Amino acid sequence: MIFTPTVELPFAGHPTLGTAWVLGRHRPEFTLNLAGGRIQVTFAKDGVVWMQPPTVALGEALPAPTSAALVQLDEQDLAPAYPSRSAAVGPHFALIGLRSLDALRRARPPGTDVPSPLDGSQPLLVFAFTDEAHTPAGDFAARMFFDANGGREDPATGSANTAFAAYLRALGHGGAFVVEQGYEIGRRSRLYLDVGADIVVGGKVHPVLAGKLLAGFRAGDSA
Repeated sequence: MIFTPTVELPFAGHPTLGTAWVLGRHRPEFTLNLAGGRIQVTFAKDGVVWMQPPTVALGEALPAPTSAALVQLDEQDLAPAYPSRSAAVGPHFALIGLRSLDALRRARPPGTDVPSPLDGSQPLLVFAFTDEAHTPAGDFAARMFFDANGGREDPATGSANTAFAAYLRALGHGGAFVVEQGYEIGRRSRLYLDVGADIVVGGKVHPVLAGKLLAGFRAGDSA
């Protein structure tokens, strides 16, 4: 089960890859049973952890004025080759294609006065992207905005990139892609997409903390 402070998420990338790595990294693959379905995770020799995510439901195209308002930019900053669209893979996203890396850097979370184009029962999650990457190793750069007592930004979003992979496939794009995310907030991340008949999304896991349970330790005891 995956929880935010307020809701349960049927699917999310970070906890899926991280939990599978902790529990099953010594196996070739590991499967998690989530509210969104059974998610198979495999461990590649190059360190990339791959998951086969749930099916993405692509929604309707979003009007240009709404799309621009969602990232506090002008309509001329939108990319005609990548029309904005909604998508759901558990979480619901507004996918906003931008013309340039400069436009992506200038993007900001939607203000409270911007009506959500998504299902009103779902939180507004905005995934903005451009086909100008930060480095030669990337194919796309992206940012993901969400509301959590104010506008926030996620450094790497597996669920949003899953929706993005399905969006690319619907536009006729296929193959391997690298998405660079989190650069604007100093938490550089790289997500890997394999877009074909099936969609596979991956990333690398970096342990940052370890601990152990002490036998006989009771609440209130001093460690």
